[in-house]
Amino acid sequence: MATINFESLAKPVSDAVNAENAAAGKWVKASDAAYMAGIRAPMLDKKSGDKDIKAGVERLIIAAFTPKVQTLLALSGAGLTGLNEVDRSERRYWKQRIGTMMSRLASYLRAHEDQTRGTAERLTVAERLDRDLKEWQSRLKKLDDADFDIPEVIEALQAVRDLI
Repeated sequence: MATINFESLAKPVSDAVNAENAAAGKWVKASDAAYMAGIRAPMLDKKSGDKDIKAGVERLIIAAFTPKVQTLLALSGAGLTGLNEVDRSERRYWKQRIGTMMSRLASYLRAHEDQTRGTAERLTVAERLDRDLKEWQSRLKKLDDADFDIPEVIEALQAVRDLI
């Protein structure tokens, strides 16, 4: 049996593990941002998901690719018929990568949703602002005296809420 020098594998394996952990952290951040924007895992479902949401996320993924890949993916109709087999294969590869990344984002969103289930629901920025402004309106109504016109401030807060 051959002797394997595991010490020579330590750095490459360690680098790969660290890169994978860093990538996972970035996907968590991406799913948090998507969640806060109002995107939920079912919206990214291949068959029953929201077409506009899926198309928007796909555009974001494609925008992260190199210009060469973006050009290849942008081809349609007559542009596709002129592709050689190597380019067709490469285009298929990148289409599959998009699908994989969409699935990964949906997976992280599902995990995120599972974590928030049973806890206070995570709100979007607009929902939090609206909640906080409503709370301030309620507090102001309870004030007996102030150095300012309370009804006017309550109206101003309502105007801000109406903008959200």
